Amino acid sequence: MASCFLFRIVTPGRGHGRSADAGPYHMDLQRDCKSQDCVIQLHELYNKDVVAAVEWLKQQPFVDKQKMVMSGVSFGGIQTLLTAEKGMGIRGFVAFAPAAMSWNSFPDLRARLLRAEEKARPPIFLIQAEGDYNTGPYEMLGTYLLKKAGLNKAKLYAKFGSTNQEAHGMFATRAPGISIWQADVLSFLSLAMK
Repeated sequence: MASCFLFRIVTPGRGHGRSADAGPYHMDLQRDCKSQDCVIQLHELYNKDVVAAVEWLKQQPFVDKQKMVMSGVSFGGIQTLLTAEKGMGIRGFVAFAPAAMSWNSFPDLRARLLRAEEKARPPIFLIQAEGDYNTGPYEMLGTYLLKKAGLNKAKLYAKFGSTNQEAHGMFATRAPGISIWQADVLSFLSLAMK
């Protein structure tokens, strides 16, 4: 696994965190959306950034483009699933809590993510913890993955933390959460690399 390059998507690249001066943040734009289609189109637009980043990485001499995997949490989990639909030579995808915070508000986004899973060829591992904002992603998208042929996986882990945010983002990105799912993810990625 040491030669595997993990490309982790925490959130789309425009206007967030260290790139705040690059433009408006996705959530600020999404609040202005007046339709479900607008929300989906924002995710599709931001996925163009993800695709461009993957293409850039493939050109770098330090990246073995035959051993790339992608992971993302929350909006990054959405982007991970949208990219899985495209494949792009990526060997496996690990999506943490995709759309958990948006689940009840955007049924069309749920349908779009299911279509992405249906079209995806590389294996996907969908992960959530009890206590997240909504476990609908595991219940719907995870159930589909468990029925789909191949190495696909989905797992709902025990309650994590004492707040929704701890079970959502901290579970995916902080050492106490990583220690819980690490072995399962490494096993999945090892199989995906064969």
